[in-house]
Amino acid sequence: METDLINKFRYLAQKKFTIEKAIDSLDISETEILFLLSTLRHLGENITLDNGVLTFDKPNTKETKIHTSKHPQDLKICFISDTHLCTTFERLDILNYIYEKCEYLGIKNVFFCGDLVDGTDINSRKNYHQAPYLIEDSFSGQLQYVDEHFPYFSGLTYMINGNHDLRWKHEVNRNIIEELSLIRNDIVYLGDDRAIANINGIRIFMAHQLRKELNNLPNNIDIIQGGHLHSSRYYEYNQIPCFQTAALINFPPYLQRSTAAVERSCWFLGISIDDDNNIYYIDETLETFNKKTLKKQISYK
Repeated sequence: METDLINKFRYLAQKKFTIEKAIDSLDISETEILFLLSTLRHLGENITLDNGVLTFDKPNTKETKIHTSKHPQDLKICFISDTHLCTTFERLDILNYIYEKCEYLGIKNVFFCGDLVDGTDINSRKNYHQAPYLIEDSFSGQLQYVDEHFPYFSGLTYMINGNHDLRWKHEVNRNIIEELSLIRNDIVYLGDDRAIANINGIRIFMAHQLRKELNNLPNNIDIIQGGHLHSSRYYEYNQIPCFQTAALINFPPYLQRSTAAVERSCWFLGISIDDDNNIYYIDETLETFNKKTLKKQISYK
């Protein structure tokens, strides 16, 4: 499906066009409009058709306050994203290593920026559960698999949904990360695809598809984390440090025809804060994982 057509359709939904106006504007049939709507909803877009009018609803960003036992001047955190568990291209070896390193470094707060699981196979459209790369193809199967395989550690992991996680919400009206947080006391559900984590007054804005959110960024944000792109990057947006967080997977088969790259990495951050609760320095370390398998004897240093 053409990206330009998707973007135009999303824009029309934001402007609350009627389906008739959308058909005229895009020069496509009603069947194609309904297919666009169905596809975007399975991708996690909150677009609806109500009484012939397209709408794009964007809920308020939820903020969760996190209190640590240490003074915020000692704040150390880890950013991860896009594990796409329950697939043949998952990398549990890397995920386990990261959590072992968090224990070693004394990190107690990990922030996960979406796409915990791969969800359903929307590429099959009518046969959502037939993807050969899915280890588990049901909601209950994926929930149990993640419960059993996602690493436990002595701290907490704060999670938002990604577009793959939200496929379950649109298909069976169940939220896999929210339900995981009810059975795992080390998992904290922050919100659907964006949230604010307020850790001792430091406000971290998390958005799975960050590029869609930057123009509507909440006020007084100190750090930004993004996922979805399967690549890492550090940059500043309006003088706010942004950490684009890569994936922890091998190259998925449904991207074989794509030019997109898949980078495996995570961020370790040491944040220095003054007495007025302002960040004056961030010691960031990007650790990459390029090997086919991860050996246990890799140094944590």
